[in-house]
Amino acid sequence: MNIFYLALEQTIVFLPLVMGIYLSYKILQTTDLTVDGTFVLGAALYARSLSMGVEPLVAVLIALAGGFLGGVMVSLIQFKDKVNSLIASILALFILYSVNFQVMGRANISLQDNRTLIYLFGDQIILFMCLISIGLVVVILSSQLGLKLRGFGANKSLMQKITSNIEKFRMLGLGFSNMLAAFCGVLTAEVNGYADINMGFGMALTGIGSVVIGLDLIRRVYRSRKIFNVGSDILGCFLGGLTYFLSLNTLLRIGIEPINLKLVLGVILVMLLRGVGSSPLNKIGVNRE
Repeated sequence: MNIFYLALEQTIVFLPLVMGIYLSYKILQTTDLTVDGTFVLGAALYARSLSMGVEPLVAVLIALAGGFLGGVMVSLIQFKDKVNSLIASILALFILYSVNFQVMGRANISLQDNRTLIYLFGDQIILFMCLISIGLVVVILSSQLGLKLRGFGANKSLMQKITSNIEKFRMLGLGFSNMLAAFCGVLTAEVNGYADINMGFGMALTGIGSVVIGLDLIRRVYRSRKIFNVGSDILGCFLGGLTYFLSLNTLLRIGIEPINLKLVLGVILVMLLRGVGSSPLNKIGVNRE
């Protein structure tokens, strides 16, 4: 039970990033690794703002704005699909590493001596802010904007006939996706008590694995469901993240050396992803719904 509760707490912190990847991978149907960089950017902007005496809530807004701009940047790189989405995200990640270091000024910033959100409102603020991010995703995807974002991912040619400027949907979708990744960086920095330049390593691939596995679990339960349902998809994102952190904490409990964790978890993710390999969720750019 201790392992479960620990995994549950970690999943709550991680969920905004998984939902951000869900927006890019499932809704826009593009692979965006930029979240590795915007995750760190959110933590870096938040930590640096606090160290400069900025109020915590204002620092959160600054971090969210930075994450959104990171998404806008990668959307401009792949404008009109002139650069492959995967290559564009790698380029953006490459750029963001230097940007993040410039923001932080050093490799690590401690939050121990600052007035953080947890200091002001207690540990429950993490759950509250996670619920806010869930509400934001539900509102966006339940609106006309959400329908157009899904249309952009499913059939760009059709969207081009409906509206003259479809690039704004790529920009908004990737902006929201990376804003959620930055928000996850803020929550992680709050919980850990520091921001680090390398804290985002592997987050994108872990998030993609969580999305694919979680949504496949949901579709195994609702075999007959064909229509889009944002509530069940968010539940799938949660279950995918919980599966990852249960695996992580179980491996630690049985004595796997921390240096070998990513190796073992990588093998586990490969096996899980191969298990859902026939699912349309595991095919970039294909939407069967």
